[in-house]
Amino acid sequence: MLSYALNYAAGELDPAGYHLVNVLLHAANAALVFLIIEELFANRMFAVWSGLLFALHPIRTEAVAYVVGRAETLAALFFLAAWWCYLRGRPAAGAAAFLAAALCKESAFTFLAVLPLSDYIARRNWDRRTFARYAPFAAAAAVALGLRYI
Repeated sequence: MLSYALNYAAGELDPAGYHLVNVLLHAANAALVFLIIEELFANRMFAVWSGLLFALHPIRTEAVAYVVGRAETLAALFFLAAWWCYLRGRPAAGAAAFLAAALCKESAFTFLAVLPLSDYIARRNWDRRTFARYAPFAAAAAVALGLRYI
């Protein structure tokens, strides 16, 4: 709702501004896909093609073209930002981004399954520190659930 309020403050009910914001958010999501794939697989060409596929695939059309799709696009932005922060070793920023994603759309809670899968792909060792890496995200999930309950 905040993003719609900002859109309204900038251009009132002119639909062009709303569509422009959706396209820019989608472009940022494609850039984050590129960064995540490059971080996970250390293969720039694979990352470029992955980002382009995400950007151009027609399954994303509705979320970008329809103004009401903003919640899905914003949730994806924060979801991907949280993932990238996690991979870069920035758990506090990642947890904040995950909280924002979960507040945008409930489907963002699937991010909690992405963490162990990322560790598996990145071949990180599973030890006592593994659960410490997940703790900020569990706390963010608890806060999001509490806020949704309230």
